[in-house]
Amino acid sequence: MAKPLHTFTVAEAGNLQVYSDYNYEQIDISGDDLDTSPASATYITEANPAKKVVIYDGDGSVEDADTFTIALNGNTDTQKKIVIEGRNLPFTIEGLVMRALTVSLPDGDTDVSDTVDILSFH
Repeated sequence: MAKPLHTFTVAEAGNLQVYSDYNYEQIDISGDDLDTSPASATYITEANPAKKVVIYDGDGSVEDADTFTIALNGNTDTQKKIVIEGRNLPFTIEGLVMRALTVSLPDGDTDVSDTVDILSFH
């Protein structure tokens, strides 16, 4: 049986298996300008880091061949990035603290209605 959040010790509350909140958002990834302007998850911030993120295609608009680039904790060329295809959705990221998350696609790799849904656990 789970304990109420206020009964966790400091060590328990700090580990990556305890979530105090969650957020859902849908990101529009259509259009050809996302190579230079990635779409950002607005609920994952420095002040509200996520411990787990699930990225999925909620409305079925993503094609199997679409290739996503996900940047965590920054979106510069020096940051680590994850590259996945639409056929691999849903995709879960956990085991690290995420302070920022952006999603981008190559030019011409989108449809006018491409969106991804992001469920973040904080």
